Amino acid sequence: MNAEPIQSVAANATEGGMSGGAVWSHRDHAAQPARALGPKANQLRARRQQSGTPRPSAAIEPYEAVRLTTADAAVTFVLKASGSALYVERIQRRPLGTHVVQCMVFAGADDFARWCDAEPLRFDDPGLHQRLCRRGREIFGDGH
Repeated sequence: MNAEPIQSVAANATEGGMSGGAVWSHRDHAAQPARALGPKANQLRARRQQSGTPRPSAAIEPYEAVRLTTADAAVTFVLKASGSALYVERIQRRPLGTHVVQCMVFAGADDFARWCDAEPLRFDDPGLHQRLCRRGREIFGDGH
C-alpha cells in the first residue's frame, strides 16, 4: 500500500499554465466505468461481427491443411487443397535463425510426383517423404 498523497492533475495543470476544473487522480479515473462507444465505433464493430460469421453458401474445403514436420523441426511442409490444385509450403529453419519459405502450386498429380522425386528430404527422412507423397496423392484423389 502506498502512503504518499495523491497529487491532483488539476494542480499539475495549473502549475504548467493550463487551467484545471475538476480534481481527479489517475486512480479515480481508472476506476470509473468505460465510456460508451460512439456511433461510428458501433457501426465498425457491427460490420466486423457480420463479416466474421460464416456464410451458409460458402464452400468448405474437403481437406484441411496438413502439416508434416521432421523430428528436429528443421523442415516443415504444409499441404492444402486449392480447388483442383495442391498448394505446398516448404519451410526450412536454418541454425542461425533464418527461415527459407517456398510456396508452390501443383496443377496435377504428375507434377507433384516429379517434385517429390527431386525433393532432397527423401534421403534425410524417408518416412516423412513417403507421408508427404501419400498425402499429396490423397488430395489429388489418387490414393494408391
